[in-house]
Amino acid sequence: MATVSIAVPVVSLDAEAVARNVGVARRRLIAFASEVGADRELQARVALAVSEAAGNAVMHAYPDAGPRPLHVAADFEDGDLEVVVADEGEGLRRRRSPGLGAGLGIIAETCDEFVVREREPTGVELWMRFHVNG
Repeated sequence: MATVSIAVPVVSLDAEAVARNVGVARRRLIAFASEVGADRELQARVALAVSEAAGNAVMHAYPDAGPRPLHVAADFEDGDLEVVVADEGEGLRRRRSPGLGAGLGIIAETCDEFVVREREPTGVELWMRFHVNG
């Protein structure tokens, strides 16, 4: 029996959840989206969604000093770009926000599919899918 190996294009970034790394993540994901065939309109949607997701981690995940991990990963398979932005913070909770509170709604409107998950033992993961071909 023959084994078939298929290389799936991937990109990832593990960085500190600070404002400057929101731009780093956005630029890396725009470049990746371009490489896998996303047009400019889709690249703009990816940029907005990744900026909002990474910005949420920077602004809301870590109320205390200490390590502030931000994880961003994407792959391209079967015509879809899948992006995950995750943190290791306190998870989802109700509290006053310094922003407008529109970030998750913007992400949901920008993606073709979107899921918010609690991570174990701590943190939040935002999973986004964009249809590149179709």
